[in-house]
Amino acid sequence: MWTIRRATTEDGAVLVALCQEAVGPEDYVPAFVDEFLQTGVVFLAEASGNAVGMMVYHDVPDGSAWLHAARTHPEFRKRGVATALMASCERLARERERTSMRLWAEASNVASVAANRRYGFAERARFTRMRIPAAGADDAPLLEEMSWTADVLSAIESSTILPRAAGYVFHDFYFLPLVRANGERLARERALWRFGANGLSMSEDYEEAWGRDLQIQPLFGDLDGILRACPAIAAARGAERVESFLPHDTAVLAVARGCGFEPMEWGREAILFEKVPTA
Repeated sequence: MWTIRRATTEDGAVLVALCQEAVGPEDYVPAFVDEFLQTGVVFLAEASGNAVGMMVYHDVPDGSAWLHAARTHPEFRKRGVATALMASCERLARERERTSMRLWAEASNVASVAANRRYGFAERARFTRMRIPAAGADDAPLLEEMSWTADVLSAIESSTILPRAAGYVFHDFYFLPLVRANGERLARERALWRFGANGLSMSEDYEEAWGRDLQIQPLFGDLDGILRACPAIAAARGAERVESFLPHDTAVLAVARGCGFEPMEWGREAILFEKVPTA
């Protein structure tokens, strides 16, 4: 049998070892274990003193909670460990009066997708994580910072890009719906920009483990024009690459590939799930 507790900074090495057992040496989570322990809540499942599962909880500024980095030791899969970890996250979300919980899973991970659905998570949208190297800083368009004005709201509402993602965008390390409150917050954080009739959101992901990535999410306007400008925008800002979670839509992905973007191995078809915490 196993028990669940909140991990502490002293559990760092244990969590890293668990990730290596669960995923292998290519797992990205070990590089961020210390950060997760400092900025979020890491739930750890143990059996006879050994780590058998983990899940990370983060509060999101829009009032939701983001669950991620779920790992289960191969010998304890299909024994309810992940479900129990999720229940611990949900209890914390209720205690903190979170409006919803969100997470994502690879569509190819059939077991994880099925477990999320059984637990009551509903699919909201699908994305593909794509990347392109930075290049051509001198060709970067002149960007204008956007405030959440009536004109911007009108452009968002008439966007042909956002509906393909059910109105959700990726920001920092989580997804959120681009409703008014979130749009106003992103504007305050200087994350909304435009050039011409094109709107986009940006957030820096300059991690020592991964390098200097600039997250760019097209919001409205000419998708081809936005994506073609991405390498120069990134180069002008000192980034090494552009990453984007684009709607998993045939037409959108064809445009992205035509602009030189390539799908990343992690996030080829990411399903965004959401659930309202219940008693």
